[in-house]
Amino acid sequence: MKGLLDHGLRLISLRDTPADSPSSKLTQRNLVLAYVLLAILSIAGQFGLAEAIVHAICDVAILFAFTKLLLMKHPERVDQTFNAFLLAGVFIGLVHSLMRTLFINEQTDLAQAPLLSLSFMALAFWLLLVYGHIVRNAIDVKLSSGILISLGLLTLNFLAMITLASIISF
Repeated sequence: MKGLLDHGLRLISLRDTPADSPSSKLTQRNLVLAYVLLAILSIAGQFGLAEAIVHAICDVAILFAFTKLLLMKHPERVDQTFNAFLLAGVFIGLVHSLMRTLFINEQTDLAQAPLLSLSFMALAFWLLLVYGHIVRNAIDVKLSSGILISLGLLTLNFLAMITLASIISF
């Protein structure tokens, strides 16, 4: 457990690569569970529990499909890369949840809104950078290419969630 936490911190600080991630199916199952639970907790307040569960499961499915497509030429790297994406998502999701809990409540001063927005935007760019780092190392491309590919993933995920929300709301 400590090794996974250390690896997660090194991964999101761009010091480790997906090749350093464990490829264990048990670890993967636990990371999927943590990722889904964190996603549900993050969005259940906005959409309700049932819709949050659907969103979280679709999020993981998109991430897995993306990883499989990305690594079609390197199938031996799929498990470690998927685990790296999950671990980075869990760590950055925890930071996001902590920031929301600490800084956004009924007493939040509207004068702080620009600073809070900037903080959340910086966190989103950090996620993009970490995902780009994972992609770069998984398929041996430049970091800029990895970031662009990751931007495609996040855009696809965003569009899928909007579509899903419109379908569920009917």
